[in-house]
Amino acid sequence: MASANRTEFAVLGLLALGARSGYDIKKMADDALGHFWNESFGHIYPILKRLEQRDWVTKSVEPQEGRPDRKVYALTPAGHEALQEWFASPIEPVPPREELLLKLFLGPLTPPAALIEQVEQYRAAQREDLAQLDGLVKQVEREESNNPGLPFWLLTVDHHRAMLRARLRWSADALTRLRSLIGGNVPVS
Repeated sequence: MASANRTEFAVLGLLALGARSGYDIKKMADDALGHFWNESFGHIYPILKRLEQRDWVTKSVEPQEGRPDRKVYALTPAGHEALQEWFASPIEPVPPREELLLKLFLGPLTPPAALIEQVEQYRAAQREDLAQLDGLVKQVEREESNNPGLPFWLLTVDHHRAMLRARLRWSADALTRLRSLIGGNVPVS
């Protein structure tokens, strides 16, 4: 298989769902993939250029009245073949980067109260993310009930929801343990 990074295959996959502009790709990536795949806007256009150089995508220009022309990218047969090769290839694990865990590991260098505040903020963010995903599931199930992709999309959301629930359980335990270090053995709700 030709050398390509994972984000190139994310872009190819989104284009396999339909032709779109770089802006549309970024918006769809944020809306549909954001809970498990994050890419900066600055990377989309260089990736599209590389994919076009490999003849994996084509670019057409759509004139727009009163606005700059819209560049729309579409998957080529060679791009579809590369995408299928990627589907058949083994998954390469990506090591996580969790700043909170780094801070906890280095915890002896700061007062426990500072770490408690960090874990509380982390916990609140996990709760908020979970509530948003729960709402997203209801919306997608309602709006896309006849879409054959729905079961696959929901698998990705369910994975993230399970991760968020596990983080909530872990953070409750972490707060209890950190509070015991300062004599505040108060259970976390």
